[in-house]
Amino acid sequence: MRPIQQLDEEVIGHIAAGEVVERPAQVVKELIENSIDAGSHRIEIRIKKGGFQSIEVSDDGHGIPEDQLHLAFRRHATSKINGITDLERITTKGFRGEALASIGIVSKLTISSRPVGKEGKRQTMSFGRLGEIEATGMAEGTRIVVKSLFENVPARLAFQARATTETARIVDIVTDQAMVHPEMGISLIADERVLLDAPRVGRMEDRLYDLLGDVSERLIPLSSPEDDEDVPGKERWTGWISAPEVDRSRSDEVRIFINHRPVGAQPFHNCIRRGYTTRMMVGRHPVCVLHLTVPEHEVDVNVHPTKREVRLKHAWRVLNRLERAISHTLTEVPVSLPSIIGGGTKRQTTLDAHVSDDEPSWVTAARGALTLPDLATQSVTAIVEERKREEQPQIGRTSEKQVFHVPEISVDWKKQSTLPGMEPAEVSAPLSRAERDIPAEELDVIRTETFPELKAIGQFENTYILAEAKGVLYIIDQHAAHERIRFERLRRETADWTAQKLIQDIPLQLSATELTVLENTKEALAGFGYEVKRDEGGQWFLLSVPEQIKGQDPVVLLHDLIRDLEQDSGHSETFEKERDRVAYLTACRGAIKANDQLEHQQVQRLLNDLRTIENPWACVHGRPTSMELSLHALDRHFGRHG
Repeated sequence: MRPIQQLDEEVIGHIAAGEVVERPAQVVKELIENSIDAGSHRIEIRIKKGGFQSIEVSDDGHGIPEDQLHLAFRRHATSKINGITDLERITTKGFRGEALASIGIVSKLTISSRPVGKEGKRQTMSFGRLGEIEATGMAEGTRIVVKSLFENVPARLAFQARATTETARIVDIVTDQAMVHPEMGISLIADERVLLDAPRVGRMEDRLYDLLGDVSERLIPLSSPEDDEDVPGKERWTGWISAPEVDRSRSDEVRIFINHRPVGAQPFHNCIRRGYTTRMMVGRHPVCVLHLTVPEHEVDVNVHPTKREVRLKHAWRVLNRLERAISHTLTEVPVSLPSIIGGGTKRQTTLDAHVSDDEPSWVTAARGALTLPDLATQSVTAIVEERKREEQPQIGRTSEKQVFHVPEISVDWKKQSTLPGMEPAEVSAPLSRAERDIPAEELDVIRTETFPELKAIGQFENTYILAEAKGVLYIIDQHAAHERIRFERLRRETADWTAQKLIQDIPLQLSATELTVLENTKEALAGFGYEVKRDEGGQWFLLSVPEQIKGQDPVVLLHDLIRDLEQDSGHSETFEKERDRVAYLTACRGAIKANDQLEHQQVQRLLNDLRTIENPWACVHGRPTSMELSLHALDRHFGRHG
């Protein structure tokens, strides 16, 4: 057994650095927090190669005196707290005193500082080795330069993301800090390119526009119910939330700040979702900028070295307040008509927004071809009356039961001529008009061997199909089966995304993070049908959109796609979900329904097609398409066994 021994300072430093310095973005966060605590009014961040080559943070704060400069490199040396009681009321960004020491262990760290009325001094730590203090010429404030990050720990460097991905993370970090300090100017320059420049402003709304772009104009100020003032507790929520129709595929744009400190939003997602209740689609997330003000002694920020996790003394009360505030705020946001009747949420698409009043009629017609029929163009009365007419039975009766009109499944299929002396072959047309555009399947290529070759017996109540195969009786839900067939075929049809040129280029208003990702993923976006360009003034324009997203706002999907590509993955969840969504909607609309009477040929066609898809056992909602009743089970039921 190996004896217990005290680790030396270098090993301890490397262990601490492993927690504090996870990636270049974390280094930027720690340096910005130091600048804020120094009372800075202006902070400039410069990075190269995603921060791996160099990070430079300059501010105009109060600076570090020469006699304290060497202490900045020491672990647990800080000016933020003096004793254990201060941990209960932390008002500064930093307090642990280990960030600079940890950074100096895994990089070449130089701190240059000049207090007001003093000369500038600098000192360097190279991979844990502290150098001498030297004189330097500089403006009042502090400048910290980090070079060759992780050069002495190749294993850590090997697991880092690409430089472009890390740059996007750094933009997110800078955006978070800029959101809670509108009184401070902040800029980010990456590889000599300005990614973010937010000057000092007097109104938070102006800062939101600088950071989020035009989406900030569609945010709603958070308001709490009046009776919340009588609820015990001094915690208060303020901020902005998006209307239900402004959503994202990821939760990245839900930003939570506690006492001006950015924290992880994960613990708050459930109560935010409950606040939106049924107003937002499942799997979608709002855009939120939420600030919680709480007494310092009721929040513990000394949980993790990165300070992204906190503990709240009255967490349940805080979460309930947030849920009530969101719900109360949204009561003043009207729900659009299609969300009540059509099951969807009305969006004014960017294409619609760029239709000018003086456009030629052929332009308007071309734009109209890009959208699905819109329920919002009809009055409520007209929609209700139309629904009543659809549900009203026919007056004529042939018996005591009402006779309902059965819509014709297919109207233009033709009988196939046969050779003399041969029985007429069973031939059927597509089961719905919408299915005619689907290419015929090659049955010899795609074949579900586990699904039996069924022989049609007939229909039961024009809803269920009865069929048999190898001593088993099958009862099949005709709507569920046809819906699954159409879904899988349509999904394969939309596997490739083709670009459709826009008649008029659309100017893009994106956040700083999105612009950074857009710059580095233009080729990948083109593969999904999105073509973009930037003019001489730096404005980005959308030139083409995927042809398959008819009826959807192309800019909304572009937001989601950019966030997908930011994750440094080889695929897009947004477009996989969109492909499924398009196939799902089309499959549901075109599928035969219950009470639809089918010809024998159509029934047999449906049974044959079930063998050509990957999953014939369940519909797109997860409900079963069929059930089995074996001959053995029937014999047992009727007592035919011995």
